[in-house]
Amino acid sequence: VTPPDNRAKRPAVEAALKLNPVDPLTAFMISRQKIKESLLKGEDKFSINMYDGRRLSSLDFTIHGRSERTIKKKIHKVVKVTFKRKPIEGYTKNELRRMKKEEPVLTLYLSDDEYLLPIKADADAPLGVAVILLEKECATMEECGA
Repeated sequence: VTPPDNRAKRPAVEAALKLNPVDPLTAFMISRQKIKESLLKGEDKFSINMYDGRRLSSLDFTIHGRSERTIKKKIHKVVKVTFKRKPIEGYTKNELRRMKKEEPVLTLYLSDDEYLLPIKADADAPLGVAVILLEKECATMEECGA
């Protein structure tokens, strides 16, 4: 970590606890796979431990099932999933205090296909609800202008 953390403010994550958690990008990829597996097994909950270089967290997921949802005037077959970050270690006192009041439950609506792409996300925020929407769908990179 550059610059190094001030240990008086941010406690270190114990070395042994850093061995099995994944980084945030890997957590995203693993969560998609775990959602697929959970849907096949009929399970509705799982957790992933994530280490971001400073903090160790548990991402606790709940799968609410499949449905159809109109998003941006189009009907989508979706899988509704919620998750919440739970602190384990490496958080400052201020971060922990803020998380008690403001840590949102994130609601994701994922495409109900092999890709499980996020189509919509809602998160409670201190001033209301933050909404993230998929801008457009492209079958090829050229269609998206890349």
